[in-house]
Parts: sequence; C-alpha cells; structure tokens
Amino acid sequence: DIRPDTRAINTFFRGCLHRGDVPLAREVLETMERQWHIVPEFTTLRYMAQLLSQGLRLKDLKKLLRKAETTGETSTLPAASPAPATQRLRRDPCIFWAAG
Repeated sequence: DIRPDTRAINTFFRGCLHRGDVPLAREVLETMERQWHIVPEFTTLRYMAQLLSQGLRLKDLKKLLRKAETTGETSTLPAASPAPATQRLRRDPCIFWAAG
C-alpha cells in the first residue's frame, strides 16, 4: 500500500493553486485526512487558504481557519492576520467603475 507523504501532497496542492482547481484540492484534502490519516501541516493549510481565497470560497476559508486554530497553525497563515497598511485595499473607486 503506497501512500503519499505531506511533501507530495503539498506539491500536488501547488499544482492545484497554479491551475485554480479548488474542487480537486478539496477532494484530496479530505482523502488526506480521512483515508490516509495525514494531519495537514502549515504549508498544506497555506495552500488551501490560497486556493479557497482565489476561488472566492470565503465560507470554506473561514472553516479552514477555524480548523487551523485548533491545530495551532494560524499564527503564520497569511489569511489569518490583517494586511499591513501598505497592502490594504484602496477605498476610492477604481478607474473602470468611476468611468461608468
């Protein structure tokens, strides 16, 4: 019985991130935990957070962050901490919407 390790799974998630394949990544994450009994680590959670953000799956992202809090992995997740003032979204309308 051959099972992937965390590094192989993270490499797979990096490919999903590149392709934007959120459903496939979610399926592998579930398989990783339920069938292979592998606990997601920081990098795995970071890739999933990026994928869910990219796919605008905000409810799923919130669930992931809550789950990460129970494992103590949120301290360094990008989505868990507020962005510095220089990276926050601008409040004035973009040129496209201002032009009508």
